[in-house]
Amino acid sequence: MRIQLVSKCYYCELGDMKTMTHLFLTASIIQKLWKKFTFCAGIKIEGLQLQQLIIKWWKHKANNKLDQVLKAVPAVLIWELWNRRNAKRHGKEYSFTWMNHQCQMMIHQLIRLKFPWIKEVPYQWKPTLYYHLVNWKFPEEGWIECNTDGESKGNPGQSSYGFYIRNNTRELLYVEAQDIGVTTNMDA
Repeated sequence: MRIQLVSKCYYCELGDMKTMTHLFLTASIIQKLWKKFTFCAGIKIEGLQLQQLIIKWWKHKANNKLDQVLKAVPAVLIWELWNRRNAKRHGKEYSFTWMNHQCQMMIHQLIRLKFPWIKEVPYQWKPTLYYHLVNWKFPEEGWIECNTDGESKGNPGQSSYGFYIRNNTRELLYVEAQDIGVTTNMDA
């Protein structure tokens, strides 16, 4: 019928105009995925176009043994972003958690393919947790205490933080709590 319509992004609630940069880099959920992986590699993505990011990633110095796997990560991310776009276009749900899981799984498979002699590749990094008992004491005169907490319903999921400040007589000086959107429990 020769009706021309502006293409809309399937990632955004607002339906921003779909461009290659928006589709693979600047949409909020996509930025979140890139930041998750670029943070681990020590790469900053602010102000970069997609092509600049990929070139920066490929030029990034890494352990020689992992260099080929690291260079494949942008292709893995773009592939999963394309899969999510197509799923959303055809009415299927494809969450950020699933997309992140798929990327990690594909990178895991690349490592196993590149290094077949490695019997077990850790799928996800699991930190060693240390703890010690903390006994609360009133702050000395002239000092204050600040108690904080954050939470995430899911990881990532809807998140918030809160804190309060009291003086040495336990008088409440300030309280703040705020929703910070969808993020991880570590960010919260």
